[in-house]
Amino acid sequence: MLTQVGKNMRLKELQLQFLEAITNPNYRHSLPLLSSRLNIHRTNINSNLVFAINDIYPITRKLLGDDCFANITQLYIKQYPTCRGNLYDYGQYFGTYLKEHSTLSEFIYLDEIAKFEWATHQIFFAADHSILNTERLKTISPSDYFRLHFMLHPACCLIEFNFPILKIIDLCNGIVADEIDLQKGGVNLLIIRSHLEITLVPLSACEFHFLKALQNRASLSKALKSTLQINLDFKLEEKLAHWIKNKTIVDFYL
Repeated sequence: MLTQVGKNMRLKELQLQFLEAITNPNYRHSLPLLSSRLNIHRTNINSNLVFAINDIYPITRKLLGDDCFANITQLYIKQYPTCRGNLYDYGQYFGTYLKEHSTLSEFIYLDEIAKFEWATHQIFFAADHSILNTERLKTISPSDYFRLHFMLHPACCLIEFNFPILKIIDLCNGIVADEIDLQKGGVNLLIIRSHLEITLVPLSACEFHFLKALQNRASLSKALKSTLQINLDFKLEEKLAHWIKNKTIVDFYL
């Protein structure tokens, strides 16, 4: 009779064989299952992964067209098989794969669109946070201001885009019909979820720099000092009040 350890090892071996057989149709296995049954599992898993990619990247799909997108998705699934049970985590490297795919070299902005769509997907499922209680700030001694750190909402993301992402998105959604000049530069974007709505907020260079510094755990004093080197007219009190009110900044610590 197998010991408990032996049983666990045997189960693990079977699980690994099953995983390999699902992801690799040419894998020679000793599983007590007919190939047709494995094909059922393989088809179901592939369908779920295709659904996940389609759900996360609708704009990318529209830009490539259904047939091209479907082919690229199948190639991606083969190269990046899922290793987790949670499909919400699947598809992270799709933008990188698009950028490295030689047949898509003319779509120089495609990986940024995919980066945007992955960010909005992650933000939608991120944790919520209550508004910052400004009364707590009054308890901070002026001598400790230099140690003050602000925290951004967990359901937000700061991305610097090289291309006019907002215009490309509007074009795909039928909001505008004009041609887009890709040479006119990109946009610094704050992507944030308010309740269940995703909001896109273009930022100036100094606004983006300041919030990014806070996100990277710089103190308020260091973030302000480096931001003033970009723009001496940066109005800290006005910006802080605005970002606290709209829940971009939601907490602080010393």
